[in-house]
Amino acid sequence: MASYELGPAARSRKKLTASVILLSLLLVLFVLLQTSFFGFYPIFGAVPDLTLVLVLSAGLFLGEKAGGLIGLFGGILVESLGSFGITLLPLLYFLLGFFAGFYGRVKGETFPGYLIYFGLSLVYRAIITTVYANMTYQSVNFLKLLWYTLLPEALATAVVGLLLFLPLRAFCRRLDGRGGR
Repeated sequence: MASYELGPAARSRKKLTASVILLSLLLVLFVLLQTSFFGFYPIFGAVPDLTLVLVLSAGLFLGEKAGGLIGLFGGILVESLGSFGITLLPLLYFLLGFFAGFYGRVKGETFPGYLIYFGLSLVYRAIITTVYANMTYQSVNFLKLLWYTLLPEALATAVVGLLLFLPLRAFCRRLDGRGGR
C-alpha cells in the first residue's frame, strides 16, 4: 500500500473543515438547548442566549470570519427553531460575531477583556429584545419589559456566559491550533 502525505494546503483545508464541522455541531447543540431545554427549564425565569455566548466566543477567540459565520448561521437556526414573525437575528448575530472578532481578538482572550465584550453584548441583546418587543406589540411598558424580560434574560445569559468562558476558550484554542497555550 502506498502512503500519501498531505501537503500544507491540504492539511490546512482538512483542519479548517474539521474545525467548521466541530463548531457547527456545537452551535446546533447550543441552539437546541436554548430553544428546547431552557424553554422548559428557564434560569431566573428567562431563556439564556447560548447562541450569543457562542457567537461572541467564536469572534473573540477565532476571529471576525468565524464569528461572523457562526453568528449568521446561529441566527438562522434560532429563528427557524424558536421564533416567528420578524427575522433580524441572523444579521444582528453576524454583526456581533464579526465586530467581536475584529476589535477583540487579542484583548478578548483574557477574562477581563471577555467581561468587557460580554457586558457590551448583553447591552446589545437587550436592545435587540426591546426592538423585537416594539415591533411585535402595539404598546410596550418599558418598566415591565425591563423587569420581566430584559433583566432576567441578561442575568440568565450572564451566568451561562461566565460558566462557559473557560470551556469555550479551550475549545476554540484547540480548533485554532493553540491548544497547548
